[in-house]
Order: sequence, then structure tokens, then C-alpha cells
Amino acid sequence: MNFYAHHGYSSRKFVFLSLILLALYVVGCRTSAVFWDDHRAYPKQPRFTIIPCAYSAQELKAAGIRTDGVYVDIGWRPLELQSREEAEMKEKGWKTGSPFYRFWANGRVMSRLPKVDDMTAHHADSFERARMGYFRVVQNDVIEVELFTYDPGKWDYSYLKVRLSAEGETLWKEYGYNQKHKGETVKLGYRFVHIPEMQAQPDW
Repeated sequence: MNFYAHHGYSSRKFVFLSLILLALYVVGCRTSAVFWDDHRAYPKQPRFTIIPCAYSAQELKAAGIRTDGVYVDIGWRPLELQSREEAEMKEKGWKTGSPFYRFWANGRVMSRLPKVDDMTAHHADSFERARMGYFRVVQNDVIEVELFTYDPGKWDYSYLKVRLSAEGETLWKEYGYNQKHKGETVKLGYRFVHIPEMQAQPDW
């Protein structure tokens, strides 16, 4: 009796599972990342184009960046592109499971996606599965961020660079290649949430 048939497997399923395991093995061997205990990925041979530097409180203020809290995804602009849930969560300041940015004065930045209903220092201080990177001030109210993150199109990790513009307590990221909706540039917003109890410092 065929072993796989006896155990309820078809040869096609066995081949399919074997190919998946082989693909995972190949990806694991060729990945450009090293993995840390808290499920973070950092490049084996760093090639960041942004060289981090320390910023004074005055320089950060001029750039519109605060380090005593995080910037949490609040949805799209124009507002009519937002879902009803996103619009309702405006009153709260963030929506459950929103990604956020956190900045440090030494030029480090991280992005995380915690699935929480409330944003506390515990979540802001955690580096679990964080995307690590650096930022630089391009000009007043404009910064550039470079993160090391997984790219599903390449089956590997690569560098993601975005430009953020500050408007009051909100950072705006243009979506795609200057896409417009009824003449207005489509942007994704990140609103500042003050969390004074934060203590964690970057280790990259």
C-alpha cells in the first residue's frame, strides 16, 4: 500500500508541501537580513543611504518632529477616501492596529504595527517586530525616513524610503507617485500622540 495514500496524503499534496519547504529554505539561505530575538530584521551588510546624526531640540522643533510620543496612522486625505471606521476613529486619534512612527533625537526611527486598542508607553517602548531605520531633516517641516523592511515582491528584505511633511501635530506621506483625487494630492496621515512615560532607546 502506498504510504501517502495510507496516511491520507496525495502525491500532489506531498509535492506541493515539499516545494513550499524548499522555497522557505532557499529564502532563508539567501536573505539579506540577520534576525534578532524580538523578531526584528537588520541588514547583514548595511547599505542605508541616510547617515544618522544627532539633532538639537531646536532643530527638531523647526522640522516639526517630536520625540516625546509617537505618530499613529489616522487615514487618508482627501477625507472622502477614508472608510467610515477611519473617520470615526479620528476622534480617538488612532484606529486599532494602526502602524506608528517613533523618532529619537539621535537620528533613529522605527515603525511598528501593534494590534492594540490603546497606545501606551509599553507599546511605544517595545521593539517587537519593529522596522528599524534612520531619518534626516531635509528642510523645515520635511523629513526623509529610510527603513529596512520585508519586500514580498523580492522575497527578501530591502530598504524603504519615504518623505514626510509636518503640518502641526500631523505628518503626511504622499501616496505613490503624486497621485491625485479630484485635484488634491492623496496623502496618508500620522497624528502625534503624547506618551511622556517612554524610556526605551534604540540599539541599532
